Amino acid sequence: MRIRYLFAIELMVLLSSSSAFAQSAEETVAFILNGVEDGRKLVSRGADISVIATVKQNASSPAFFTVSPPGKIDLVSIKVTQGSACKFLVERENKDGKRRSDVYDFGKVVDVKYTAGIGLLNFADSCPIKGSDGSCNTTTLIAPDMGTPPQRVRNAITYLKANYCAGSGF
Repeated sequence: MRIRYLFAIELMVLLSSSSAFAQSAEETVAFILNGVEDGRKLVSRGADISVIATVKQNASSPAFFTVSPPGKIDLVSIKVTQGSACKFLVERENKDGKRRSDVYDFGKVVDVKYTAGIGLLNFADSCPIKGSDGSCNTTTLIAPDMGTPPQRVRNAITYLKANYCAGSGF
């Protein structure tokens, strides 16, 4: 009887913790594109692995993250707002104060490929990434590997598609 009771408690803890840590669609997109999540320590690339910045989540919907200390990496802040269906407005500010806004259609994500630690996110269709400058793209570089294992990015894409944005079958 005691074993069943302990098993029931363990199961409740597992179920409650998994839903408590579930990421929103906006948080997932921010992670896919820039590897940001609350409290994450960003590390330098190369032989000298060292923590160079910390990510702080300031809001969850829309997801808004800041990186400190500013100037250690190019990204200072990222804000992700979910529009209709699988479309996300991504607003970034870099260390020089330049801002960029793009709308990503994550229903069109095909895959992510890595070469020398750099990820390239590939989309289908003619214009799944629309820039505020009028640009139209089918691929985007995702965060240079700041300590984000490629498998975590792939898992985040799978999670986004399964939970928020199934996209098209072909």
